[in-house]
Parts: sequence; C-alpha cells; structure tokens
Amino acid sequence: MDERAGRWIYALEVLIIGLPTLAMSIPTLLIGLVVVVAVAVEVAIHPLDALARLQAGDVGGAALFVAMVAGGIAGLTAWFVLSGHYLADGRKGLREARAAWWLALIAGVVLVLCVLLAILLNMGWKELADFRLRWLLGPALVVPAMHLIYLRLRSPR
Repeated sequence: MDERAGRWIYALEVLIIGLPTLAMSIPTLLIGLVVVVAVAVEVAIHPLDALARLQAGDVGGAALFVAMVAGGIAGLTAWFVLSGHYLADGRKGLREARAAWWLALIAGVVLVLCVLLAILLNMGWKELADFRLRWLLGPALVVPAMHLIYLRLRSPR
C-alpha cells in the first residue's frame, strides 16, 4: 500500500475512533484535573488537617488517581500531536517527531492496558464486555496509537 492510501486509512481511523474518544475523554480528564488541583490546594492551605484525614490506603489511591489523570493527558496529547505529524507529513513526520511524544504515547497505551487488565482481573470478562461507551474514554485510542507505533517501527530510517 502506498503512503497516500495509508494516510487516508489512518484519517478514517481518526474520524471513526479518535474524534469521538477525544470528545468524551477530554471533559473527563478535565474533571479529574480539577479534582487533583482542588485536593492540592486544600493540602497547601491546611496541610495538617488534610494529612490527618488521609490514611495509608487513601494516599495510594490518590497517587494512582493522579497518575491516571497525568498519563491520560499525556497519552491523548501525544496521540493528537503524532496524528497531526503523520497526516501532514506521512512517515517522515513520524520519524522527525520528538522522542518525548513517543514516550508519552507509550505511557498512555500502557496506562490503558493496565486499567483494562485491572478490570479484567477484578471484575471478569462480563464487566469488560459491558464497558459500552466507556470504551471511548480512552481504551478505543489504543487502536490508532498502536497503528502509529507500527508505522514508526516500519518506516525506513
């Protein structure tokens, strides 16, 4: 398949999978970011009260929540930027993209796969199958993200 046809196929992936996922996940991540900032402000204003309310399990849960929000934002942003590079310049654009974008994309993919694995291990296949529209909160972007990684790995150096 030539470069032009590959870019058209990827553009369809972006339209069918990417844009609905962005439309659902960006507001969700913004809400998560607001929660993280609100908790950080509360800790900054009343550190002793906030630390007294936190128990050992809460600290781990809060750290996991912050990691999920940060990984989601990094993964979405990297996918958006790298998609723009590919659609504008083809494989040459992917080769010239900064390594930080690739690391952020890989971090986002790993985050999504870990969340899906946790759901599978804790709740089983039935809950994973009942995911419905929640697939558009990030897991659906694994397909175009892996396509970008594949294209980058297959491009001549």
